[in-house]
Amino acid sequence: MLLAGALLHARAGSFQDDLSGHARGSDDAYISYRYAQNLARGEGLVFNPGERVEGYSNLLYVLLLAPLTRVARPDAIYPLSVGLNLLFAAGAWTVFSRLAARRLGPERAALASLLFGLCPALWLWTASGMETPLVLLLQIAVWERVDAAAHGEQVGWVGLATVAVLCVLSRADGFMVPVLAVAYLLATGRKREALVLGTALGATLAAVVSWRLSYYGYPLPNTYYAKVSGPLGERILQGAMQLLSIILTAGLLPHVAALLLAAAASAKRPRFEVALGIALLAFWIYLGGDVFAERMLLILYPIGVLLLLDPALFRGPGRLPVAIAVGAALSQALPLAIDTRFGYTFDRYDR
Repeated sequence: MLLAGALLHARAGSFQDDLSGHARGSDDAYISYRYAQNLARGEGLVFNPGERVEGYSNLLYVLLLAPLTRVARPDAIYPLSVGLNLLFAAGAWTVFSRLAARRLGPERAALASLLFGLCPALWLWTASGMETPLVLLLQIAVWERVDAAAHGEQVGWVGLATVAVLCVLSRADGFMVPVLAVAYLLATGRKREALVLGTALGATLAAVVSWRLSYYGYPLPNTYYAKVSGPLGERILQGAMQLLSIILTAGLLPHVAALLLAAAASAKRPRFEVALGIALLAFWIYLGGDVFAERMLLILYPIGVLLLLDPALFRGPGRLPVAIAVGAALSQALPLAIDTRFGYTFDRYDR
């Protein structure tokens, strides 16, 4: 269902609620494609040859695309990037399903896996040609490894270091989840895992910033200077207003409600997914929101699904998990009825 929904959206959906019509892919995806093309052609990581400006915010995805742009025709790059995203989305589903199987009983875990696939927002961003499914996969991978450590499993240092490195490279804000993981592991007494994750995180950040200074002349991406600007109060107000709109229209209402309930119920010793959800919401509001609405908040869907089906939060008769799953599925499907990005049509053109 996850892969079929993503393919449907790639063929017939759109990616921004504006007047530019049903274009193939997102225009921001083409920024990454152009950087990847120029890198493959030997011009370097530039949008225009000879002008060193870091206009992308997803280094790892650009590097993954570069070999494809070297061998593929320009009009094949978008389908190839969607193919990559289908693999990342399937990987995210697999890791989340493993996490759900550890935390929930067989019936609730099956419902959680099904709800993950029945998420139109994930279909949309898998089909966008942007790095979003890769970021989601890595966020869930960090979450799953931290959860395994919290349940007393032996967590290999290679796996922990790898997810930390890839998270930092995946997006300009990719350091956030490993930082939260290090803090959580320290707070819960898992010092060995925290040391491994923190060392990999610090070394990668130092290497990336040093390279960026030498190549572009700035410590942070150009996207930071362009977007995280203006008075903090105005950013917070804009972010909070947009978040309220997203919660009501993108099918996130039960997920965020479950997150807040879990935060209140475990205030003294919050679980990692609760701390992660609250921290990312606060960070998103600090940034002032995002032009692509729920794109940076996709992790809230699996977090909410796991919490909604957690028997420690919602106890009741045997039919209760099914009723909760049906309600969550209907909420997640709300955009199909009210969001013009899901106004499917096969009459397409290139924006």
